[in-house]
Amino acid sequence: MMPNARDIARMVTMRQLLSLVGWRVRHRDRADCGLCRGNSIGTVSYKERLWHCHRCGAGGDLFSLVRAVNRCDFPDALRVVAHLAGIRIEDSRGSDVRRDVASRKQRRERLESAADKLEALERELRLECRARIHDTERQQLKASARLAAIRQGEPERFRGEQEALWLRLRAAAVLLNSDLPAYTLLSFGPPDERARFVLHAELREEIISGVRWAGYLQTADGKQIEVLA
Repeated sequence: MMPNARDIARMVTMRQLLSLVGWRVRHRDRADCGLCRGNSIGTVSYKERLWHCHRCGAGGDLFSLVRAVNRCDFPDALRVVAHLAGIRIEDSRGSDVRRDVASRKQRRERLESAADKLEALERELRLECRARIHDTERQQLKASARLAAIRQGEPERFRGEQEALWLRLRAAAVLLNSDLPAYTLLSFGPPDERARFVLHAELREEIISGVRWAGYLQTADGKQIEVLA
């Protein structure tokens, strides 16, 4: 005897179905919405067999998710969920839907792999910027302290050293003028702008110049972070 729709739904979890349709699962109860336009990172909250997007308002059960993603009717959605549960409901339309789901799964896996690589590159660049900033600030403190000590002693005697120290401070200011906006962007910038910065090394100076010129960074949620560089 073929199980009914309610029995089939009990055999599948929402997390399994979210992954199958290509929506990236972020946390234990959060995922990205594939229906939203714009920033939809983590806007979907889900339980064992229910989901709701806090951005676009879409939501429902397992079958409503399949119908929303594939734009299909309930029988086709039932076939997809049944297939995930290991139950075979055969007809030509079901085969077409399963092929579409398989294609979506492959595309999701490729996108997740690319996203993971991008996140790793972002993290690497961010850590490099932070290390340079900390090192530059330490050099600034040392040079400033030494200049202060020279002024209290015999400035004329250490004129050459003073000039070298001032050159070091100017070089440090130039480095911070680039690294501080870059670090702010990589830490708080919108995902598309971070990706553009990471993937296009030839545009980085142009992007940083734009941030410096504006004096602030616009975050993904519309907030403004002042950039002091």
